Formats: sequence, C-alpha cells, structure tokens
Amino acid sequence: MAKFPVTQELVEHLVREQFPEWASLKVKPVKTSGWDNYTYHLGPKMLIRLPSEHCYANQVIKESTWLPYIKKHLKTKVPIPLGLGSASKEYPFQWAVYEWIDGKTLSTKSLQSSNTIAYEVAHFLNELSKVPVEKEFPVSGEENFFRGGLLEHYDAEARQGIALLPSEFDQNQLIEIWDRAVNTPININANWVHGDMSPDNILVNELGHLEAVIDFGLMCVGDPACDYVLAWTYFDSRAQQLFIETLKQDINTWNRAKGWALWKAVISLVQKNQSGEHEKTIRKLLNN
Repeated sequence: MAKFPVTQELVEHLVREQFPEWASLKVKPVKTSGWDNYTYHLGPKMLIRLPSEHCYANQVIKESTWLPYIKKHLKTKVPIPLGLGSASKEYPFQWAVYEWIDGKTLSTKSLQSSNTIAYEVAHFLNELSKVPVEKEFPVSGEENFFRGGLLEHYDAEARQGIALLPSEFDQNQLIEIWDRAVNTPININANWVHGDMSPDNILVNELGHLEAVIDFGLMCVGDPACDYVLAWTYFDSRAQQLFIETLKQDINTWNRAKGWALWKAVISLVQKNQSGEHEKTIRKLLNN
C-alpha cells in the first residue's frame, strides 16, 4: 500500500480544526522524518506525528495510551503525549501531538565506542524491564511486526535472505546463528519492550550523554531480546562489551538478540538499503 500523502497545509488544517488553541503556532516539517510517521514541528515546543499508512495507524494510539504510564516509572526522558487527533475526511488515521525533546539522534553521532552512551542506553533498557506489567497491556503481533515475539515469524524470510548474500559472508555460519536464535527457548519473564531500538530513536545531548528514547510505536510486553540488537548494529569494541555486561542477560536471550540483528541486516542488504551499515552488522555477528 502506498503512503498516504500528507502536506504542511493538511497538517495546519487538522490543527485548526481539532486543536484551535494551537492554531496560531507555526507548523513545519522536521529535518528528518521516519518511514512510519510524518513528523512536524508545532511551534517551538511540540511535535506532531501522523501515520503514513494503515499498518502504522495504531502506533500513535498505543503511545498515547501507554507512554504516560511508562513515563512514571522511568528516569530517562520519553515522549509526552499532549493530544490525540481524530480521523477525518481529509486524513483517515488518528494522529498525535507530543512535547518536543531537544537532542541529536545517535545515528548522527560517532559514539560507537563510547562507554558512556553504551552504559546509559543499557541502563534505560534495564529500567524499562522493571516497569510493572499492568492488565490489558499491548502484546506482540502483526501490528508491531512481532517485536517482542517469536523469531519464527521471520524464519523463511531470514533463510531466503541469507541464501542471497554475497559469497564473502559465511552462509553456513549465519545459518547456525539463526538456528540457535529460532530454537532458543524464552526462559525469562515478559517485560516491557520498546520494539525499535535503532540509533534513530535514541537522542543524545551535546556532551554525548543519553537525553531521551523516542518512538515507542512498536512497544509491547514480551521478550526483550529484540531491544538488545545495538550490541551489533551500533556499538564497537569495549562499548559493545559494556552494553552486554550492563544488561546482565542469559546466553539464550543474547542468542535471540543476535537473531533479531541478523534478520534486520539480511533483509536490508537484500533490499539494498544502507548496505554498508548492515554489512558491518553481519561481520560483527560472524566475528563475535
């Protein structure tokens, strides 16, 4: 399905119609917007997120429902929902307004070897794992692309992708990594899961410290292994080891985390998306 077209004029109209108290504030697109949502500034202190397709439409609803609860249990900053817009004739999905959080994404910084950021991100994930699990919590499923769930949903896709990789990668070793990941039992309690711990969703301040974690649209309660992929998708050398040591997870969880990192890297390479970054991830997995 094609992305629903969104323009600045449409966003201004939606704000005037549904949040007239903010109608005087300037609307402008952020410099870098994600794929799942269109993102706009609303004045200097707010942010608007609008789902780009039906398959992403539940993310802002989930954030508006659960982020206020999760925030109460975290020291790390997370987005604060300020309002939930309704679907209309002009735009078919609900959309949301949040507080703006200053910071630069980790993807724009060269902090792969930073022990500080490795420790602070791991500490956030430890914090998140301790947030009490309430009734009616969101679960892993098709709407969050099975994050926090079983890797077996991507078994065929991963194996087909590995078979298509260039010969410079040891396909037999990669299949061994994948087999361990898919067949490893989940022997830990279900925790809150962010679902998309990519460098684009981690904000750092000017001093290189963790400022906030954003984009909780794929969150659920489930297996947190998918949140630990930064050990291979971002961190290097001692920072990688410190990240792993700080999380204090068992070998089974790390095997599943490797599987999530491998799946993402493989499908991205096959789709020829940011090949250098994902080739590096696969080499780390092969050498670790």
